[in-house]
Amino acid sequence: WSADTAKAADELVKALKSSFSTGIATADWLDNSTRNNAQTKLSKYVHLLGGPENPQLYPTLTLDSKTYLKNRWNVSQVNIDTNFKLNGQPVNKRKFSRPAYIVDAEYRHCVNKVLFTASIFQAPNFDLKYDAAQNFGGIGMVIGHEITHGFDYRNRNYDGDGNLNSWWSNATNITFKTKAQCLSDQYAKFVVNSDLTGAELGNISGQLALGEAIADNGGLKTSFRAYHEYLKKFPSQYTEETGDKLFYLSFAQVRCSKNTDRYLLRSLGWKHPPSRFRVTGALQNNAEFARNGSTKRKRREFVDEYLAYSRRVKVFNRGMGGTVQALDLDSIEKAMASLKLDKKICNAESRVGRLLPDFYDKLE
Repeated sequence: WSADTAKAADELVKALKSSFSTGIATADWLDNSTRNNAQTKLSKYVHLLGGPENPQLYPTLTLDSKTYLKNRWNVSQVNIDTNFKLNGQPVNKRKFSRPAYIVDAEYRHCVNKVLFTASIFQAPNFDLKYDAAQNFGGIGMVIGHEITHGFDYRNRNYDGDGNLNSWWSNATNITFKTKAQCLSDQYAKFVVNSDLTGAELGNISGQLALGEAIADNGGLKTSFRAYHEYLKKFPSQYTEETGDKLFYLSFAQVRCSKNTDRYLLRSLGWKHPPSRFRVTGALQNNAEFARNGSTKRKRREFVDEYLAYSRRVKVFNRGMGGTVQALDLDSIEKAMASLKLDKKICNAESRVGRLLPDFYDKLE
């Protein structure tokens, strides 16, 4: 975590917030009152990067290498005393609630803030040497994901000050619920198969996954929009089509994983769907992605380029939940070749189901 990384991270978050604001301004299903309230909430977002600005110190604490349990007790006492002293004090929205060494990002509805640890700003999510398309497709999507969480099916009920407050008009509230139900139904159709045997393990819970599905779909669109806004100021060395491909490849690369059956079975009861469906679910509803792969030739080129890229790297990614996800390159190819895009999609704007029914198929 360097000064250059901190500056780049701050600029990325600001770019994503600006992009999300554009999304609010152009969403034709929002009425003016709800749109204004959404913009107000977004404007009050606090974003924290790297680690604590004022780390908690323990000047009076002494430790003994021979008394482990006593050390734990003493540390707990100090933490309890510190927390009791906060009672009745103003809430510190800039308190960093995660250790910097943990790969993590989060949105906190009670204080309306997004937080990104220093450890998440590393490959494959981010690198100062990466092209802008890679950083926007990787960490940019993660940032957009967390920003979108402030407007998902649960957190949308809180205002910009973190208070439970209904700021949606009745008509817009009904429209949101209709769209959310459609997304839930879409994800509920995803069948999870074993990465090892191919056996069917069960279906994703659309309702449990709804918050993450909204954040993934919104995050991807927000980051892609931010990337193209960036290109207006800093033109790419690539053609627009090549840059867009690199963006989507980076998005998928972050989610590359190979999991045990036990992990996948447990994920059926979690809010985070298996990584495969976090990629395909968002892409199914993404019109920009459809335009980038709307012909048979483009579909083949996209898959071939991904496989050529993946053979040059050793993928080893520690997932945001702390699970080590190691993936050999043969598994990448197998996974990419086996994924299918469902023709029945919820988002009427998307044409992926019609244009890309077999995008990940290697074609004949």
